[in-house]
Amino acid sequence: MLLGVVDPSTEVVVDGTAEVAGRAAYELVLSPRDERSLVSDVRLAVDGDTSMPLRVQVNADGEDEPAFEVGFTTVTFGEPSDDVFRFNPPPGATLEEQDLSGFGAHTDAMKDDAAPQTGRGLPTVVGEGWTSVLVVPDVTVPESDESGILDALLGSTATVSGSYGSGRLLETALVSALLLDDGRLFVGAVTPDVLERAAESVTS
Repeated sequence: MLLGVVDPSTEVVVDGTAEVAGRAAYELVLSPRDERSLVSDVRLAVDGDTSMPLRVQVNADGEDEPAFEVGFTTVTFGEPSDDVFRFNPPPGATLEEQDLSGFGAHTDAMKDDAAPQTGRGLPTVVGEGWTSVLVVPDVTVPESDESGILDALLGSTATVSGSYGSGRLLETALVSALLLDDGRLFVGAVTPDVLERAAESVTS
């Protein structure tokens, strides 16, 4: 079912084996079918015995090293002892038991009574799949900060303009960001032209 859902936008293959945290794993590779994505592929190292993901690597197009990687360095599979789940209250604490059998109905009622969250100020998404673009309105950028990080970041941007207005474009190996002068921010793992088309399609 999962492969059926991702197939229109993603090619999924098994590509060899790896050793992660001292365990044998096979690598599942997900690659965007849309060449406008800056993501080359996402590699999941899956434990050969338990099928548990042990490592995730996100590779940017044209780069030799992963742009993002997270995984186990050591891992042990086994049933935890009961002590792990035993709650020891601190000295002087008072415990009170509550009946939560009706909690689900209470939260459903709160959802029904809540007003829908609509209007300007909420992030939206333009596009779909690997070329989705997050649109954040009303972004305010301070002129400078004491750390100098913001100044360095803004210094690496390029000035751009089009039918969408004008602003600053930041390009990295994995993510592009377009901040317009009217405060709209467009971010995605896409090429800059995708951001600009998204900006053209959104009315400020």
